[in-house]
This record gives sequence, structure tokens and C-alpha cells, in this order.
Amino acid sequence: MVFVISTRIKGFKLYQSFLDDRVHDVKGYDRALFYFCDSSNDGTFKMKKTPVIFIDITKSEDELYNDFKDNTKRAIKDSAKMDIKVTFNDGISGYDEFISMFNNFIKTKGLKLPVMTADILDQNRHMLAEVRHNGKLLVAHYYLLKKDFALFIFACSERSRENNKVVGAASRAIHWETMKYLKRSGFKTLSLASVEAFDERTQGITDYKMSFGGYVKEIEYYQKDYSPMLKLLEYWKSPK
Repeated sequence: MVFVISTRIKGFKLYQSFLDDRVHDVKGYDRALFYFCDSSNDGTFKMKKTPVIFIDITKSEDELYNDFKDNTKRAIKDSAKMDIKVTFNDGISGYDEFISMFNNFIKTKGLKLPVMTADILDQNRHMLAEVRHNGKLLVAHYYLLKKDFALFIFACSERSRENNKVVGAASRAIHWETMKYLKRSGFKTLSLASVEAFDERTQGITDYKMSFGGYVKEIEYYQKDYSPMLKLLEYWKSPK
């Protein structure tokens, strides 16, 4: 099965597919995007590249931890002194708190993501990692799973002035505990998705992802525009 996000940005309806077996046409959309797709281009999609961070979790736990930046190591050590608990859910129930927190998170942040539902989450083999502090859900991450590969795709948190330090520590501890959990479960590679090293708007997110070590590699993804306006915009942006 594949994981599809359907959203609308600046009036254009986008179809974003992850872990599909092949690229294919879709109806009713202005643009189709296929990421981490197994098959090559069918000739009608434009191939593009984006930098993605990967972590080799076949390394020993000591090797993985030693690759972390100092600020991440400090946060993980701090988290050990706090009353936080990381749990994992790869079933088809128990999403209610995550869905509520995620939808509130994207609304507060003004993110262009679809309202989350259990049906969206259940499209693909997946795993939900959650951090609780004193029994309250503070941080949650959603991963797509395929064979021995895990893809980090969604994150949300319940951050306030009072719990800012706890959430900061928990947001790093959750990745560390996830790496160990995936490693024990037989996974070989974890991707923290795309990074934009030269985009000031997302530099904080990029620095956060890079603090867990790993390596950056450009991957191919596929795009097809159906909207005449988007086709024209792509033409203007293309090298002449």
C-alpha cells in the first residue's frame, strides 16, 4: 500500500505519494508528486532531486549515539532525569490523542497539511512513537515502514512556556529511542526526510535533523503538472 497526502496550496490541489511501487497519472489534481518510489520514470513525469538525510541503524548503539551533536546528547541526558516515557504503536487503533494534537498543532502553526484522520494514518504500514510526561502526551512522531526502511514523515508537540525544556529534551529522546526500537526490530535504514541546507526559513528544522548524525544523499522524485498555470510556472523556472 502507498501513503498519499492530498492538500491544497495557493489554490492548487496537490497529490503527494510516498513509497509507491510506480508513478502513475491521477485525476482531479493540479500536480502529482511521487517520493521514494520504487520504479523509474514512465517518461511523462519530470524527474527532480532533493537532499534527504539517512541514518544507518545497522551501526551499534554506541556508534549511533557518538554520531549525535553535543546539544542532542545533552538533551537526551536531560530527558533521562525527567518523568518521560516513549511508547510505540504499529497497530490500527490508539490514534485519538495524536490526531487531536496533530490537528491543533498544524492549525496553530498555520501549516499547509490536511486535517489528520485515522483513515489517512491507516493507508500504509506505519509506526507511531509518542512521548508522555507525567502521563500527558507531549511529542508524537509518525513513520512509514517498508521492508527494512523507515521514513519519518509527521511530527507534532504540545509546547508551552512552562514545558518548553521538557518538550525540547523529549523531541530528541524520541528519535534516539526510535532508532533503538527500529534496530531491534530488524530495520536497517531510517530517513528523516528532506533537508534544505540553504533555506533560512527551514534552517532550524534542518539543524535539528542533522544533529542526529547520518548522511545526506540526493534522491530522485517525480513530478507531473496538469494545471496549465503550473506548467507555465515550471517553464519560467527551468534553465534557458
